[in-house]
Amino acid sequence: MGGNESLEEKGFFLKPSHFAVLLHIVPTHSLRATHWDLLLEHPHPGNDCLLSFELLVPPAEWSNPTAATRLPDHRSRYLTYEGPISNDRGHVKRILQGSLEWVKSTECSLIVRLKWEKLEEHTEDLEGLSTRPFSGILELHRNQNLPEFAVGSWQITLSEHARPNDPDALGS
Repeated sequence: MGGNESLEEKGFFLKPSHFAVLLHIVPTHSLRATHWDLLLEHPHPGNDCLLSFELLVPPAEWSNPTAATRLPDHRSRYLTYEGPISNDRGHVKRILQGSLEWVKSTECSLIVRLKWEKLEEHTEDLEGLSTRPFSGILELHRNQNLPEFAVGSWQITLSEHARPNDPDALGS
């Protein structure tokens, strides 16, 4: 992203964005473990890539600080894609999706307000999250002692979440 200025300070206009969480099931011969991919639409209007992070714990556990590994940006088609991944890298299923509002975006810190709906066909993958629409604040902070794409180079925390129409919900 370059520099420590926020996107607002650089004069970018933030577009409405979306996100998805994919369960990436890898083949048994893979050196990688099955994991969850967090995909965030890039906040810059001219960039249609997805900021991508790999997490080894399910979204229901993201309320505790969780190590995340920054992945190279993914193509935007993965926001809605389910199925096999080329070169025998396993397959993905979309288990969570929704909209996001960028609160802060710098080289070392990303804060977004998420509004999501759990996909009913994958409820077994999200035990602990409500099937009703929810919202929450997701914070990602980079460990500046590690290279951006190093294992565990980011930490993610999902705030207490609440139903959007609750009086105590975030942003109400």
